[in-house]
Amino acid sequence: MEDVAKGVVPTTFWASDDDVAELELGVMSWAHAESGTSEVGLRELNAVVGRGHGFDTVKPLKLMQKIIQLWCPPTGTVVDPFAGSGTTGHAVLALNESEGADRRFILMEQGRPERGDSYARTLTAQRLAKVVSGDWSNGKGKPVEGGFEFRQLTKNIDAPALLQMEREEMVDIVVSSYFDSSRRRGPNLERVGGPENRYLVARNSEDEGFYLVWGGSENNADFDEDVYEACVAEGNNAELKPKYHVYGRYNLFSTPGVHFYQIPDRILADFGLDVRTEAYTEVER
Repeated sequence: MEDVAKGVVPTTFWASDDDVAELELGVMSWAHAESGTSEVGLRELNAVVGRGHGFDTVKPLKLMQKIIQLWCPPTGTVVDPFAGSGTTGHAVLALNESEGADRRFILMEQGRPERGDSYARTLTAQRLAKVVSGDWSNGKGKPVEGGFEFRQLTKNIDAPALLQMEREEMVDIVVSSYFDSSRRRGPNLERVGGPENRYLVARNSEDEGFYLVWGGSENNADFDEDVYEACVAEGNNAELKPKYHVYGRYNLFSTPGVHFYQIPDRILADFGLDVRTEAYTEVER
């Protein structure tokens, strides 16, 4: 506490194979003169975009610049998921200009669309554009090197990506839940990836394959003869033994060499498939 009260000078090093950069940042206690205040941040924002923006909780540039210098190397990337008025992006652009650095930034801001107030477009992006161009509201800005891209997310869902995420979660459940009492030490299963495998997800130390029949809540999750043949082909390609551990909803095909594990209804419900309300599929035998 005594050192903090007096102000300890922090030093940060960004090392590479070729050189080591040393940067002294001033006192750790960071008095107002060193880090700024919210009032200073508001004045800085007004200077760039003018008054009337309705954003009152503004971080000061000095504070963000110090944090960036401490935690982001000169060629690093700064991510701010709650960008607000864009102070973080402004700080990166200003530091790059003064230090000759090449930092990048990713800012995310939703704003308050329910009030017709999208900060991302009307304030965050507007501020950054004015910082780059030097066209400040108070007429005292100077152009800086650099720029940015503005991207707006839509409500469209990337269905394949979402399905892949669901499948990865299901595979995690299979791998973590499997237990073989004869193997009490070490991992029971080793994951097997690759786009060539639709069902094969893991193998054990005996080179036996583990297969997951899951293609999303709207697709087949039952083990039938067609799925069996596909599992055999994938197992052969992976040079696994002809012994198949299969996870699925229902076992509709019985054959030697297959060990079937039914996925609990509770887990299926978590992934959007509720077998209590879904009609049973008629199967010809």
